[in-house]
This record gives sequence, C-alpha cells and structure tokens, in this order.
Amino acid sequence: MEECVKLGINEIHFIDDVFNADPGRVIRVCDEIKRRNLKVKWSFRGRIDRITMPLLLSSKEAGCYRVHLGVETSGDEGLKKLKKGITVAQTRQVFKWTRGVGINTVAYFLIGCPHEKTREDVLRTVDFSKEIDPDFALFNILTPYPSTDLYEEGLRKGVFKSDCWSGFAVNPRKDFRPPVWEEWLTRDELLSLLNVAYRNFYIRPKFLFRAIADPRNLGVLTQRLKIGLKILKLP
Repeated sequence: MEECVKLGINEIHFIDDVFNADPGRVIRVCDEIKRRNLKVKWSFRGRIDRITMPLLLSSKEAGCYRVHLGVETSGDEGLKKLKKGITVAQTRQVFKWTRGVGINTVAYFLIGCPHEKTREDVLRTVDFSKEIDPDFALFNILTPYPSTDLYEEGLRKGVFKSDCWSGFAVNPRKDFRPPVWEEWLTRDELLSLLNVAYRNFYIRPKFLFRAIADPRNLGVLTQRLKIGLKILKLP
C-alpha cells in the first residue's frame, strides 16, 4: 500500500473473499496503515460472520470507506441451503454496525435459489435488501457451478437435463448459457424478477435523499443518478 501511495494511487480495493477471516489480522493491518500515516482510501470484500465492531472502528480510522458483503438471501433456511455459515440476525447486526460507524456498504444478493419456489419468495429477499439498507445492492440470478453441491443436486433431481458444464468444457460455444435453477421459476421469470429487484431497491426516495443530505456524497450522488437512469431503461 505504501508503494501504491508513492505512485500517486489514492484508492485501493482488496479483492480477497477471506480478507477478514482473521479479524485480528485486519486490525493489525489498520494499525500499520496508521503507523505509516498512509493517506489512502480503501475497501474490501468481507465475510459477515467475521465482521466485528473493533474491526470496523479500526478500519474506519485507517481510511476504509466501503465494505462489500455477501448477504445472498433473506431467510435462515436459504442460508443453510447455500452453506453461507451466517444467520439473518448476524446480517442485520453487521449492517447496523457499518451504518453507525459510517462505512459505506455494498450488499450482494442471489435470486432463483432452490428454496425460492414462488415470486413472493424472491420478493422477500428484495424486501430484506431494503430493510438492511446498504448503500448499494447487486442482485444476480443463482448460477450453480460445476463440482458444487448445488450443481450435483440439480443433476440428480433432473433440474439440469444434462451435465452442461462438462459439455461446455469439451466444446466451448459463444451461445452457451450457464444453468439456472428452473425447478420452480423459469429463466425468463427470473430475469423479470431481477429487473424488479433493481427497480424496487434503487427507485425509492430514501436511496437518493441520503446522498443529497450529505454534501460530501456528491460523487456518490452522481453514481446513483446514473444507476437510476439505467434502471429506468430496463424492460
């Protein structure tokens, strides 16, 4: 980080899904940033179950302005199915902490999971995104990858008619479409719900008012306006 600062870099993002696996290590990194008086903004990807208040306080003091967190879904049953190792209660607490400390958050959500059997099930996750109220939310349709438990389960249950990933490995094609879980909802229905999720989260007064209320958020406000315009153009 020190070498980056010397090069004139003023913002760093740690692309490491286990960056905070050891909260004590993150605090030691923060202590070193402060000891060297590095004036740099930084962010990281983190696990919800390894976020602590001391970690957030140290990170804020050391220049951390944003944390990316995988929330995925809105119920403990679904979290167990996805083997996330977290609970809804933990998620609520962590987003309350980050808001209190003043660290920006990006939350990642999945729709089209095996436990979501109806449109209403998916919309519960969208409602949960608004409840915990991250600064930004990213929604994606679940894609079971090869050699994962979900993919193997999908093959056993016939959700996937063939081992498409093996076929792709043998014969890569430009028109290949990664599999989605269509046991309950079709791909087209999930794509429609994906648009609904983005509209419901971003097209709401609270999302813009928060940026307008703080003059330091001018850059964020510009980002949000651009996002809003793109969402309005969604089919």
